[in-house]
Amino acid sequence: MQPTSAKPKKHPLHMEAERRVLMLVNPAMDAPFTIDTLYAGLQLVMPNETASAHQHITFAIRFIIEGQNGFTAVHGKRIEMTRGDLILTPTWNWHDHGNDHTGPMIWLDGLDLHLWWRQVPLQACV
Repeated sequence: MQPTSAKPKKHPLHMEAERRVLMLVNPAMDAPFTIDTLYAGLQLVMPNETASAHQHITFAIRFIIEGQNGFTAVHGKRIEMTRGDLILTPTWNWHDHGNDHTGPMIWLDGLDLHLWWRQVPLQACV
């Protein structure tokens, strides 16, 4: 999946997006679900990039697939990330992500969207 996930960085509009995520969607289910209770996607963070601080109602997991010297900061507390790490972010916690390394970082994002999605469709939040 690495060559596929690396392609969006060359998209001419990539600066208009806050993050690059290849969504892993089960074609037998309604988007954005991977299985009945979770959303999953591969996030690509290029060198010296930082996503702005944000929070969400869903619990989040990040499993680092590739890269080193990445970080997440939860409520301002910086946590280093490297290949093989598993990072958990509880609901409603302000957090950001970034990459201080010279190479790209790729991680698997997982969110428990199911219960929230059924109450508030994602399109209503855009």
